[in-house]
Amino acid sequence: MGNILLALIVSIVSFSFFPDEVAARRLQVQLRNYTSGQGMQNPMVAVGPSVAVFSVGARAPVSLDKLAEGGECWEVANLLAQRGAATVCNNMIVYGQAYIADLQIPSGDLFLTMLVKIAPTNSGFGAIQSLKIPGSVVPGVWHGASFNAFDAGGEYKDEKCVHLNAPAACGGFSGQGYSGIPEPKQGNKVQYHPGLHGNGDLDPAVNNFVSPIGAVYYQVVN
Repeated sequence: MGNILLALIVSIVSFSFFPDEVAARRLQVQLRNYTSGQGMQNPMVAVGPSVAVFSVGARAPVSLDKLAEGGECWEVANLLAQRGAATVCNNMIVYGQAYIADLQIPSGDLFLTMLVKIAPTNSGFGAIQSLKIPGSVVPGVWHGASFNAFDAGGEYKDEKCVHLNAPAACGGFSGQGYSGIPEPKQGNKVQYHPGLHGNGDLDPAVNNFVSPIGAVYYQVVN
């Protein structure tokens, strides 16, 4: 995994719908990247009710397509905030390990969802949905779970730089992000991601990956 990097959160969007009088706990969330050459771009964290953003085999919502293709995490964050979650949308790329959220949360059972673009890929993303945070969790102890790689299905997996928002892997050239044009061959349905296999401009020796691709950890501070 190389050197472990620890970066403080840089938040570009943050929503909270919890009143101060019930925000009795502080929650920290950390992302760990298991891959050797993939960046995890603009991770989105939501803590609140149990909500499914996607289902494998079902059509991906546009907000998820935008995140998976171009790293645009604010739209899905806004939708989850409207459903009662505290959310954070980051402007960062994680290669090793980093804090990605620091939130005030109320007492009682809650659920954590994390979505992140896998870069470089056409429409690959990593996700964990509705990870339970028990109201009885012991403060100061890290808990977590690993997560898999998925494909939102909105763009054909040609692995070509012209279709990738990935300048580092493409010699400084940044191709398109979210195209807005669903790929008929993919059916715009969420699938498990098979990894990268050298079909286009990416080097599988550097950029290939297998699930689980990372883990999300959380701790209650007080």
